[in-house]
Amino acid sequence: MYRRRSRTERRKSGRLSGETVACNLGSVINLSAGGMRLLSHRRLNGILSVELWDTHRGLRLRGKVIWCRRIGFRKHEIGVGFLNITPDIAGNLAAIATDNPSQHH
Repeated sequence: MYRRRSRTERRKSGRLSGETVACNLGSVINLSAGGMRLLSHRRLNGILSVELWDTHRGLRLRGKVIWCRRIGFRKHEIGVGFLNITPDIAGNLAAIATDNPSQHH
């Protein structure tokens, strides 16, 4: 039988605020090794090509929309889970977090 896990159980990685991280899909609210939350002017769904960058590096990876909520006119808050995270990608995500230490939540 399926038991829905609590938010604490589901969260595998700490989050990083996205104030200094840019994304091709919208404005990053927060970022972790497992995914991100962002604001977009359009509704997103399915599998996405994600590009993230800060002042030091860029990163391309695949993501899947986990949830999408309309929060206003042409304004959507979206949860994206990253797919197929390699050690190299995980290292780059960690480097972004390390370079932005004041952005941790």
